[in-house]
Amino acid sequence: MEHLGLTDQGIIETPISAPDCTTVNADVVYFDRASGNRSVGGIYCAYGSDTTLAVRGELDAVRARLRERELAKRSHDVVQKILNSEGNNTVFYPIVLMASGGMGGEMVEYLKLAYERAKSTGHWHMATEQPGIAST
Repeated sequence: MEHLGLTDQGIIETPISAPDCTTVNADVVYFDRASGNRSVGGIYCAYGSDTTLAVRGELDAVRARLRERELAKRSHDVVQKILNSEGNNTVFYPIVLMASGGMGGEMVEYLKLAYERAKSTGHWHMATEQPGIAST
């Protein structure tokens, strides 16, 4: 997050608390430089026979499994208490991956946001030797 210019410092593997003091572990927490919001990311693996589904061309089934896992993580009781609390400034990103490399839609959107921000703030270093490249 720091290298992309999103924040000055991210904290990994830390509990976050809802107003009623219940907690859930977050994989990454940081304060977004641009918005001032607290960004919370949870990294999850959607297990199953995703490789078999992908090989058989059942991409809709793969996407459905990823979306199902995203919704389950977003619906977590403590996450919902935080997101629905008065004066909330937390944004939650369920980062869902499959063993075959598939990424959930929310992860894809987060990466797009992060890379666009990196480019706009001068933190885009992936292709510094190849200026014609605008993405990975």
